[in-house]
Amino acid sequence: THQRPLPLPDGWELAPSDELVVNEVIAKHPWGTHVIVCGNGNAYSTTLHEMGRRSGHLFNSNRLSIQRGNPTKYKPAANQFRILIRRPMPRPMRAAPLAV
Repeated sequence: THQRPLPLPDGWELAPSDELVVNEVIAKHPWGTHVIVCGNGNAYSTTLHEMGRRSGHLFNSNRLSIQRGNPTKYKPAANQFRILIRRPMPRPMRAAPLAV
């Protein structure tokens, strides 16, 4: 749980709240909390919320506190919530055209 705003670890980003993340990541795991907050502030129920009956459902919005600065710091709106972060996959390098 977060008592104070924290910066993201180097190379990590806030996870989006797209359908794939909500259904395949948040809804299928307990994450040590009943609610996970995504980068846009939307908060979703995990398998711990109401014994999994609401897993993946939108719990609330505007649940992310952002402290601008260098570095930017983040905190969920409630101490018992957690923020979902991810390491972005490297983009494949495009091959340069070959001259023959």
